[in-house]
Amino acid sequence: MNKTFNKLEYKNKKILITSKIDHHNKNYLYLNYGCLDLKKSLSNKYILKHPWENKQQYFKDINKIKRLNLIIFKEFKQILNNYFKIKKDKRYWKIIIGPWLHCFVYIYYEKNLIINQILKKKKY
Repeated sequence: MNKTFNKLEYKNKKILITSKIDHHNKNYLYLNYGCLDLKKSLSNKYILKHPWENKQQYFKDINKIKRLNLIIFKEFKQILNNYFKIKKDKRYWKIIIGPWLHCFVYIYYEKNLIINQILKKKKY
């Protein structure tokens, strides 16, 4: 493919910016305020609205995350015990993998919400 065609193809598409950059383009859509240089002023239309700005939705999702974490933890405990050929209890695995698993599930769920929000918007 020739480069000119590629440039024309992406000319009107939005580009999701996930980390801080020094320049702005009208086709950029920023994941959050952390992607912006605070010295420059930009319209909020370029910044995605976070799904958890709605506190009720946040608390509903936190409960889903807790339930999901418990389900995944039970599976992990069994898998790890089988893999290492040991029989450690729930408390042991909670100490070893609990904090990591909680962070992983929380972050994955949040990023999944944001990606789904982007995909639902037809103009992006």
